[in-house]
Amino acid sequence: MATTLFGMFRGARQDDPLASVKAITAWAAGLPANDPLGALEAVVRLLEDASAAQPAATLSRVQALQALDRLTLPIQAEILAQHRLPSLSEDVRRRLWHAANDLARWLAYAYEQAGGVAPAREGERKPPQLAAPGIFSRLFYYRGLQARLGLLHYESWIPGNWKILHSAYREACAQGVATQPFAPGGPAEPGDGCSAEQEYLQILLLQRVNSGNLTANQLEWAGQWLRTWARMLKLSEPPAEGDGYWLDSGRGEGLLAKRPGEPEGELLYLDVRPLHEQVGTLIALLREQVAQSAGHPVQRTHEEQLALARRLDQLWRPQAQPRARRGERRAEKRPVVVAAGWTAMIAAMRTAGAHRQHEPHRYTYDDATSLAVRGYVRSVERDQFGNVIERALNRHGWQLQDTSDSGARILSATRVAQQQQVGALLALQPDGETRWRLCIVRRLRRRTSENTELGVEIIAQNAMMTMVTPLATRASGYSVNGIDTASGNPGFHALYLPPQQYTHGTPVHSLVLPASEFAPGRRLWVRADGAPREIRLFVLLEQGTDWVWTSFEVQDAAKPA
Repeated sequence: MATTLFGMFRGARQDDPLASVKAITAWAAGLPANDPLGALEAVVRLLEDASAAQPAATLSRVQALQALDRLTLPIQAEILAQHRLPSLSEDVRRRLWHAANDLARWLAYAYEQAGGVAPAREGERKPPQLAAPGIFSRLFYYRGLQARLGLLHYESWIPGNWKILHSAYREACAQGVATQPFAPGGPAEPGDGCSAEQEYLQILLLQRVNSGNLTANQLEWAGQWLRTWARMLKLSEPPAEGDGYWLDSGRGEGLLAKRPGEPEGELLYLDVRPLHEQVGTLIALLREQVAQSAGHPVQRTHEEQLALARRLDQLWRPQAQPRARRGERRAEKRPVVVAAGWTAMIAAMRTAGAHRQHEPHRYTYDDATSLAVRGYVRSVERDQFGNVIERALNRHGWQLQDTSDSGARILSATRVAQQQQVGALLALQPDGETRWRLCIVRRLRRRTSENTELGVEIIAQNAMMTMVTPLATRASGYSVNGIDTASGNPGFHALYLPPQQYTHGTPVHSLVLPASEFAPGRRLWVRADGAPREIRLFVLLEQGTDWVWTSFEVQDAAKPA
């Protein structure tokens, strides 16, 4: 019998895949080849089952753990690539996220046990120094992967997480391996290696960009760039003063913009001038790429990357000036009806009139109303002692917090709110109003494990649903309720957006269409401002996974046939 890395007393050859490199390689050969999600979940179950007793690590078990780490890298990359696909359902996306996050958490925990960072039982020994550089480098890598996955949900780290991370870095420094690079693929891939300190710095800097207004693609680009730039950075003894960041290893915080007056632990300093030199070089390169790709589909990607690089240049400056608000905020606390997603908005906006809090749902199952979230006041009762308690907590409530001419802030504990991403399309109807405000999510923040705060930009104060008919289908004269049906394409729903009153310059009329119906220059027949009009789609303003916001030019205002 042999003791595993985590204290499970099982046979080394039969029941203990983590006993040696040979055993884990044989176990991994049985993973499903065409099911990366199933393979990842099997690895997570292996690590969970092996983590009960947590005995001291041996060299063979540390090598087996590193072999398992190396074998799962292609599977992790495939899962993360699938997670970024825009066409996934929310349930599949969440399952992929949980699989990647669970693996990162359990591998990080295993490396913490091997490195002696986690609380240890009496009599446990630290691992051999020969394996220590790899242990701490991969420990910080997987804590960093957890941090990146948390950023996709706009989560903030609690002080306890920061203290564990700082403790691991102090232990790496104590063992003298914090600055030794390590590549999971071995000496054949030295360019992929990062030291524990470099992985640590990536976590610290990525948390500085957790502003709630970056999309999943932007966070992925930032992480890729930072992985290269981190090799040029290092923590040092604090100077008397400086324009960089300060790190107090005794506090439950990350990088500090100002030097703390009374440090609670060891004080370190990060000079970010090399970082901004690299960002400046990237900005110049992206400017050239934008100019060279004019008129090409890749131009939009280069423009988005250029805007992100400029934003990062500000976010990574300790003394950066705060961004001005789009408009003055006004407190406006009241319930609000929220329809999230294209199907939900079309279903909700079919019903005329304002929604009242006491009214029941009026939509059918076929209207896909499970996607349209209605606001309700939580039912409150009093117990026998007179204390206020919540009965049957309603998780379908949205509350308006404040508004401005160009935006609003809303709060919710619904599952739909937790599923939102930056760039999502919402329709809002404050309690008692009849008009629908069309909005795009610009900022997200998870206040607690349940409450989500959304900052939205209002692109239309009074969006109206309309039926749009392709111009080619209006020539036959065969119609039903005024809609030409001869071609088999009677039209589709769209949202007409009157020009915003607070904007400057020439008023711009626009439509929000299903993504499948958009084509630049396409001619359509639409009723806008009370009159039927022939229009031509013009400039693409913004797009999502299932919708497109586009301006249009009026071609003819004659009456329809």
